Amino acid sequence: NFEKDENHFKHNIVNVSINRDQIYDIAYYDSKDYEKGSNSTLLFDWDRLLNKEKEHFNIKIGQRVFGSNYPYSKITMELENLFPVLNRWFHFRIFGGIVRGNSPQQEAVYLSGSVRPTSFAYWFVDPDTKISTQENLHTKGDANLRGYLGQHLKGKNGVGVNFEIPVPGLSMINLFSDIGNVWDKKFGILKYGFGLGFDLKYIRIDFPFYINKPMKNEKAFAFRWLLELSF
Repeated sequence: NFEKDENHFKHNIVNVSINRDQIYDIAYYDSKDYEKGSNSTLLFDWDRLLNKEKEHFNIKIGQRVFGSNYPYSKITMELENLFPVLNRWFHFRIFGGIVRGNSPQQEAVYLSGSVRPTSFAYWFVDPDTKISTQENLHTKGDANLRGYLGQHLKGKNGVGVNFEIPVPGLSMINLFSDIGNVWDKKFGILKYGFGLGFDLKYIRIDFPFYINKPMKNEKAFAFRWLLELSF
């Protein structure tokens, strides 16, 4: 977790691993986000945390080994920073990602947040319902444009910039703004939105009440909510 204190933990970690994910059935996943198959990958992951700055660099290479169905490569980069503004910690995050080759849907770059739910999220989901972190249950990641929940937008390329600052006198309440896009061949129209979040340390609730590119039957200003678990 990215703690907002003066004695922030420091580390510099490099991880190299070989992984194999096998999805036999997507009965409990949304088919707009996941597909069946075997995915074998070589993963290089670098994570650096120093004072109020957090950097994350990830390379994932899928190979047709161990019965894998997907040859592809994926690179993501993420930078988070905290710096003081009017005696408050201003939170800035920038993300970029590209995917090349024949990758499964779950390895695309998603607009509204990471497609992978945390293990704790399952505790709050009806086992008879298809789980999706592209709906009201949210996992921070990818471009992280929180107001675009429900659209399941993804692409082979993606960028996102996220800003957040606590309301003076009310440290648990944050104003946020998200800017970015995901695309395959053409960038298209830049998307953005803003809203209000309540950070209860282990549970966060966001209300992204404005987005500039709503769905056909959706208004730009509307009541939207997201639940994110961080324990």
